[in-house]
Amino acid sequence: MHKNNPLGKINTGQSKFWLLIAVAVTLVACGGSGGDDGGGTSTNRAPTATAGGDQNVLEMSFVQLAGGGSDPDAGDALSFTWTQTAGMAVTLSSTSVASPSFTSPDVAAGNPVVLTFRLTVRDAGGLTASDDVSITVQEPAAVVTISGNLRYEFPPPQASCNGLNFSAIQMRPIRQVTVQLLDETGTTVLDTTVSNDSGAYSLTANASTNVMLRVRAELKKGGNPSWDVEVRNNVDTDPTPLPLNQRPLYVMDSSVFDSGAT
Repeated sequence: MHKNNPLGKINTGQSKFWLLIAVAVTLVACGGSGGDDGGGTSTNRAPTATAGGDQNVLEMSFVQLAGGGSDPDAGDALSFTWTQTAGMAVTLSSTSVASPSFTSPDVAAGNPVVLTFRLTVRDAGGLTASDDVSITVQEPAAVVTISGNLRYEFPPPQASCNGLNFSAIQMRPIRQVTVQLLDETGTTVLDTTVSNDSGAYSLTANASTNVMLRVRAELKKGGNPSWDVEVRNNVDTDPTPLPLNQRPLYVMDSSVFDSGAT
């Protein structure tokens, strides 16, 4: 038996329209659109660790490690942990700060020791990053003394005051003159001194190193009496020559030699 619909006939097109509206409302209410409205939890990202650059240090010296770390997540607290992974054991001033220090160990001559340390940085979420640094410890180079006496040849005047007597040369001291010790290239001054009134000088250098000596043609002395004498090139054919005190100073260089062993 057929019953009449009290609301009248249902239009098929309208029913589909209202069905689509209902589905859309349901998706929005349930968050089914798949979008992020910004209220979700962000993903934690790992920090970075920097243990600092490798160093070469002398034995029994103060050493500062230059560690650090950063985190891409603003406001994320970081913690630091240092561990020694290789070499003679040393005691760090702290294992939980970014830049601890320690005293390098005593090592044998000619036998450098490499100490390796690892810095681990941890963020508040438990993610970590690590970096290593190497510290090479060695004994100071042996030092030697290079000394000598400076002399110049003095031809005395003839008895008749008729010229100089080159057959009776006298050796006299070069006093209060600047003496320099240079590297083998002659460009780096390693040590400098002034000869005494007897012409004696003394310089220090690393053992077994190629060096050379330079005597500068100058006499300088402070106090009373004092003097300031320089021997410079006074031959200059340039139309506008430099002032005399700016022209090349005469020097006398030795050949390159080995400083020797202790």
